[in-house]
Amino acid sequence: MKAYEFPKYDTPLTIGKRTVVIGAGNTAMDAARSALRMGSEVIIAYRHGREDMTARIEEIHHAEEEGVKFEFFLNPVEFIGDENGKVKAIKFEKMKALEEKDAKGKRKIVGTGEYIPLKADTVVIAIGLEPNKIISEEATDLKINPDGTLVVDERLMTSISGVFAGGDAIRGEATVILAMGDGKKLQSPCTNTFKRNIYQLDFLFLFIEK
Repeated sequence: MKAYEFPKYDTPLTIGKRTVVIGAGNTAMDAARSALRMGSEVIIAYRHGREDMTARIEEIHHAEEEGVKFEFFLNPVEFIGDENGKVKAIKFEKMKALEEKDAKGKRKIVGTGEYIPLKADTVVIAIGLEPNKIISEEATDLKINPDGTLVVDERLMTSISGVFAGGDAIRGEATVILAMGDGKKLQSPCTNTFKRNIYQLDFLFLFIEK
């Protein structure tokens, strides 16, 4: 913590001269603006078009106002390192948008077979998350929604009695505030279940926050 006050606090944070952030959500905007404020030139690279960016509009505007640059329809395929094993560039394939849309409402994209490099000595990958499939594979009694999130009732209990879930694991990508709200909501049912069956309670509280 407090890496921003290094060297006062011994939490070094290294940012290069040119940072490429891969992704276009709110986390990507945060990472880009933070790197920019630390003195790096910043480029956000996104495989879709501007209209398909998932970040809030005001976050995108703020990033642009601060000087973050955007490159669209670029899909990363390779990180290129120097003789010391440190990244020096990223190889991207140029993408092309189709009229047809995918399940999320974004225009489908296809590769063009044309590749370009972008120089970078710092890379931040902010491409979103999904619930870990290991959970459903190991706990076969858990009911799973089509999008991979866990099915819960109004108490946030899963299909396994005594097993609770919250955060992104039940609603997909969301905010820390919602995850904290789940924690508060779970306080009572978890405590009651624990008191009733202290030896058999399993507590599954999954926060997958980007």
